[in-house]
Formats: sequence, C-alpha cells, structure tokens
Amino acid sequence: MEILQSGNWQLTHQGIAFDKNGVLIDGQHRLWAIVEADVKAPLLVTRGVEPETQEAIDDSVRSHLDILRLEGDKIPAAIHIGVSNAMMAGLTGTALRGRNRGRDLSFFRKHREVIFRGVELFPKRVAKITTAPVIAVVARALYTVEEEPLRGFAEGVCLGNQVGSTHLLRDYLMLRNYTGGTAARSEVYGKTERALVAYINNHSITRLHAVTEEQFEIPA
Repeated sequence: MEILQSGNWQLTHQGIAFDKNGVLIDGQHRLWAIVEADVKAPLLVTRGVEPETQEAIDDSVRSHLDILRLEGDKIPAAIHIGVSNAMMAGLTGTALRGRNRGRDLSFFRKHREVIFRGVELFPKRVAKITTAPVIAVVARALYTVEEEPLRGFAEGVCLGNQVGSTHLLRDYLMLRNYTGGTAARSEVYGKTERALVAYINNHSITRLHAVTEEQFEIPA
C-alpha cells in the first residue's frame, strides 16, 4: 500500500484474473490494497480462466484456506482444514505423506458437509479437547453412526458432564501435551476411536487404549 500511496506503482505482468464464470480468482490482495490506499492504479486483467487453475495460482503463498474461502456459502476456518486432514489420514496417517494440494482440496470438497457437521457437534471449543484428531473421529463416524449418540459423546468429552469412556478420554486429553506430529496425532485419534466405540456400544472400560484398526471407514 505504501508503494501505491507514494506514486511508485508500476504496471507488471502480475494483475488480476477472472474465471469463465466471472469470479475473481487472483489479485484479491492487490485490489484490496488499491481500495485501502484510495488511489488509481493500472492492472492487467485476464478473463475466462478455468476455475480449477486457482489451485495453482500463487502456490507458494496461498493456503488451502485461502482457496476454499472463495468457494460456497459455508466459509471454512482453520479447524475445518485440520479436521479434513485428520479424517483423510485416519488411524495410521499414511495418507498424508507428501504434499498434494489437489488431493487435499478434493477430499475437503467431497466430505465438506460431514466436516462442518462434526465440528458443530461439539458445543464449544476447549483447549486440548476439541483438536482436529478428536473431531475427525466423530466426523468420520457420521457416515455409519446415528447423529444423536455422536452428539452425546461430543458433549460429554467437551463439557465433562458424563462418566465412562468420555470421562476417560477427557482426562487423557487434558493431561497430555498435544503438540502435533504423526505419532501424537495417531495416538489421540486411536484413543478417541476406542472411547467412541465404547460409548456407542454402552461398554464399560476402565483403561483407554488406542485401537489398532480403523473403526469408521469413509465411503470410497
């Protein structure tokens, strides 16, 4: 913005672009800077670009969240992206080896509704409790389990107003220091699945072990 206000703005190949539907897919920051500076500035304008090319524009600086926020009526937050990645990784985390933006965005779009619903089942955000691996287990379970018991489980873990597996899981989550990483994520994920399976089946457990096999498969 300082360059604009100083009058040193120069016309370059970096302008703005609209897709074939008339949606702005590149140049949002440049346009916003011009608005903020309240000055006139020349820009190259490209029209008729295929919508899919947005994923390759400014690849080094544009995040998944930046791209997805330009789509649809539900605006995702960072937690939705985290839940999507944790859902895709599953128990072992092998699905996340290697960076693949196309794969990540495709998964999010396909499972968008259950991702949002899974986040919404938790009545509030609680540090150490409502992390992506925990919510991801509940979101995956939405494909094969009725919503009501999942809501009860989420509320029990989140609010601490129940006994049994939700209490065990909550204590475990509150006492550990979750800093991310594949091994830590898998442990949280696996123990959350164990607690949820016990809750759904009304099984009494006294110790919380991580499952060794995925309990909630996602439709192909």
